[in-house]
Amino acid sequence: MYYRQPLHSLPIVQHSPCQQPKQQYHLLLVPPFQQCNQEPLLCCLINARSIVNKVPEVQQFLYYDNYDMLFITETWLRAEISSGLLDPHSCYYILRKDRCTSVGGGVAAFVNRRLVVSEVQVDKEFADVELLCFDIVVCAKSKVRFFVV
Repeated sequence: MYYRQPLHSLPIVQHSPCQQPKQQYHLLLVPPFQQCNQEPLLCCLINARSIVNKVPEVQQFLYYDNYDMLFITETWLRAEISSGLLDPHSCYYILRKDRCTSVGGGVAAFVNRRLVVSEVQVDKEFADVELLCFDIVVCAKSKVRFFVV
């Protein structure tokens, strides 16, 4: 059975007095990872309202805060923005679902490369939904499924 700790809300550091305070949410997952003598996963969910102008902050989360998984909504990414720009050290698998029809939207997941990840193809019926689905392999025979919407 899976359980999780309550979400802890922490303010993101503001870099401009004009910005509204943003929130980040930390989620510590302790499912079957303890049964496999693995460390719990440290995850973070952010509603970014564009990471195009926040690349240094994203890299702060990835390289200094050491999250196992970072989930970002409202990425505002486009196809011409390379994932390598977001993770120049290639420490993470980057799964993206960019909005193609207009400005805004989009979701992304950064998964540490020490984890075994398998992207799950979403049915074509949901092609217009900004949705990522992937599995993390646990104990070689079981997996945990994640959705980012």
